[in-house]
Amino acid sequence: MKIRPFDKSDADYARYVEIANANYPDHPYSVDETRHEDETWNYARYDAARWMAELENDGSNTTIGYGELRHRTGEFHPQKFWIDVYVHPDFQRRGYGDAIYCFVVDQLNQRNAKEAQTATDEPRTEVVGFLQRRGFKELRRVWESRLDVSSFDDSAFSQAEARASQQGITFTTLAHELARDPEGAKRRAHTLHEAINADVPRSGTYTARDYEDWITMLDAPDVLPNGYLIARHGDEWVAESCLWRNTTFPHVL
Repeated sequence: MKIRPFDKSDADYARYVEIANANYPDHPYSVDETRHEDETWNYARYDAARWMAELENDGSNTTIGYGELRHRTGEFHPQKFWIDVYVHPDFQRRGYGDAIYCFVVDQLNQRNAKEAQTATDEPRTEVVGFLQRRGFKELRRVWESRLDVSSFDDSAFSQAEARASQQGITFTTLAHELARDPEGAKRRAHTLHEAINADVPRSGTYTARDYEDWITMLDAPDVLPNGYLIARHGDEWVAESCLWRNTTFPHVL
């Protein structure tokens, strides 16, 4: 097996997404989303690197997995990283994942890293075991909720907007505000988003994203300005709730 740097070619992006989605089909990536994240990443401030693992067979190479590391922008520390190690299911349980993991750990050591975090789904017991055998400890759990909109009865919430209105709360969307004042709306949305994020419970110390970094998110393929909801109290923006497009499953937000 050979491990080489990710070359940002169409073929590498397509295979990277294919491997990721084969492992977690309920949480799919798209090439457009991945490209956007790479192209807007602030490499001057945050480290990020990705490598592809290949097998040579009869003169041709088959990409079977990848490893990557990156700083966590919301909990930035120069010696703390997020890592991912993925192997396509067709090539798992042959030692390739361990080889990629050891390569990534070597890259972490070259960066004098003091901590690495990653994540998996609880039902993926083989991945949990893989991580535990390499010294990873559970840090936190995140629960996912899914709503079947077609069968949802919203009658219990029919008066919710009226109750909010009685408290002086009105609602708008980022799309509406951008149409009125493009630059001002972006600035206010960034200020609100960072204030809310700073109050979210987390395992590390929160670090705010600069405005220039944050606004790149608004051009991402999965952003829905009409689904970016903002609550106002008078002229003050006080809350947000965001819906994101699933670029792989058009019927899912």
